[in-house]
This record gives sequence, C-alpha cells and structure tokens, in this order.
Amino acid sequence: MRLLIGMMLAACLLWGDHDDDHHHIPKDLSFLDLNEVQYPQVKAALYEYRHDLKAFRHEKKIHRRDSEALFLGDTFDIREFENAHLALEKKAVTIQSAFLKKLHGILTPGQRKLFLRHFDEWDVE
Repeated sequence: MRLLIGMMLAACLLWGDHDDDHHHIPKDLSFLDLNEVQYPQVKAALYEYRHDLKAFRHEKKIHRRDSEALFLGDTFDIREFENAHLALEKKAVTIQSAFLKKLHGILTPGQRKLFLRHFDEWDVE
C-alpha cells in the first residue's frame, strides 16, 4: 500500500503542472505586477497598440482583396504585389516596434525579463 501511495505521489510530482504560465491569457500583462505609476502608462500604450492593430487588420483585408483581384486579372504584376506586401509588413513592424519601445521605457529590467516569456504574443500579424 505504501508503495502504491509513493508511486502515485511521485507521478503527481513528475507530471503535475508546475508551470505558472500554463494558465496565461494571451496578451494579458497582469503577471508583470505593475505599480500605480506603470499601470496607466501601460494601459495607454495598450490602447494605442490595439487601435493601431485594428487599423492594420482593416488595411490587411484591403490588401487581401487587392491581391485576389490582381491574381484574377489577365496578368499578374509581381512588382505591384511585392510592393504592397512589403508595405504591409513594414507597417506591422512599425506598430510592434513602437509598442515595444513604449513598454521598454515603462517596465523595470525584471519585468522586461518576465515579458519575454510571452514576447511572441505581441507579433503583429
């Protein structure tokens, strides 16, 4: 009986959920424990990021529609497609870098380290 209980305890310890980030909600920054000065600053940066992201997604839909029309045409202009696609990618990088620059100025070095665990969530797609 003791052996069975010992094996069950060992199994729980080995396969148990020890990852604090397991229940992390995407794009949630509550794990950073922001202070009363940082909170409104991060909130303003997030508001601007979400606003820019909404405009970007609208622009991306237009790009998609234009790309489909270009493809359905009699000829396919590679330069036009590439230029439109590169402009969209540049806008995505600009939005992400502006947000990260603001966040970098607000967070402490320890909070930046914690933020890196979820860095990929903030890619603009």
